Amino acid sequence: MIKKFRIHIFAFCCMQFLTSTYAQTVSTLTDIRGNYFILNGGKDSVFVQGLKNESTQLLFFFFAAEEDPIGLDPGLSTDGRWRALHLMQIFKTMRIGALISTPFRRNVLTIQPLSDAKKLEVNYYDQADLKALYDELKHLQSQEAVIMVHKETVSKIFEHYIQKPFTGNIENPSYDRIFVIERPVSGPCALHSFRYDIR
Repeated sequence: MIKKFRIHIFAFCCMQFLTSTYAQTVSTLTDIRGNYFILNGGKDSVFVQGLKNESTQLLFFFFAAEEDPIGLDPGLSTDGRWRALHLMQIFKTMRIGALISTPFRRNVLTIQPLSDAKKLEVNYYDQADLKALYDELKHLQSQEAVIMVHKETVSKIFEHYIQKPFTGNIENPSYDRIFVIERPVSGPCALHSFRYDIR
């Protein structure tokens, strides 16, 4: 009887571990094509309503790529430069209305390849004035925007849009995270979470 009980406990713990591990798995965004996000090296895809519905705005939030460990306002490491190029590749066929970043060098360098490819200037915002950021994004109406963010303020930004506490786990480091908010003209926003590879 005790042996069977131990077996059941072991099986339950295994299931809990698998469930926990699976819950932490985030799909890898490979490309954006048409109305779909291409995931996991083309093995999967997800339909995104905002790409079809002209009244819905998609907001893409990223953190700076891997940093060069030298300097007070460091640039990007080799991996960081590759990641910035891959970020540009993911969005190469997508129409984007604005690129927005804080003026920190690493954020600017992460978004620079995309800025060059789209021939779009980067608009800068101050982390201490998030209302100005919200107003700028609202002014874009249904145009898509790519925004560089920081861990110190990103939860506030998400909570502003989803209208509830943000309970997601933002790891440290978080170079590979992509968060997407679908913002309709009215009604609740949807928040999606992905990863993307260095290249």
